[in-house]
Amino acid sequence: CELFDGFGPIQAAKIMTDQRGRHFGFVNFEQPNDAKECVKMMHCKDLRTRKEQREAKKLEAEGKAPPVKLDVDGHPEHLLYVSRAQKKE
Repeated sequence: CELFDGFGPIQAAKIMTDQRGRHFGFVNFEQPNDAKECVKMMHCKDLRTRKEQREAKKLEAEGKAPPVKLDVDGHPEHLLYVSRAQKKE
């Protein structure tokens, strides 16, 4: 869970794949504000390398960009989906 380490201490983390091939990560931060900041900063983060991002922009500018690959739920595969599952009161 190196992607999430910079937001604060993590109590627990679990990565899973369901029967449809979707990947899920569950991260439990010690502080609720760390979780809020993580969602704010990481939702729709581009997971491609800088080189891949540069190449994609170049192809887009040239009008040669391939169609965006979508996962089984219709989300672009290269973007991270982050959501806050629950909040403690």
